[in-house]
Amino acid sequence: MKYLYLSKKLLYLIFIFIWAHNSYAQQALNLISPQILPDNRVTISLYAPMATDVQLVGGWMSNPFIGEKMNKGDNGVWTYTTAALKEDMYLYSSCPEI
Repeated sequence: MKYLYLSKKLLYLIFIFIWAHNSYAQQALNLISPQILPDNRVTISLYAPMATDVQLVGGWMSNPFIGEKMNKGDNGVWTYTTAALKEDMYLYSSCPEI
């Protein structure tokens, strides 16, 4: 049981390290995400230079369980811009494939 506890703790620490590293990389590039545009569209950006594909799922989508593909820029930043949205709080998640 003690081994299982240590494994969970180690996985948690690895997850925190990866999350912090990705956050630092996005800050270094001065990424602002999400960015609300004047016409109520929203641009979501993610720095993932090693990814081959990134899918985005969000609560505004007609079927939030089927992701939409993000577009990769030359600098390793993936972006997706929504259609105009009503003012509300929306949850979203990205899934990079490496």
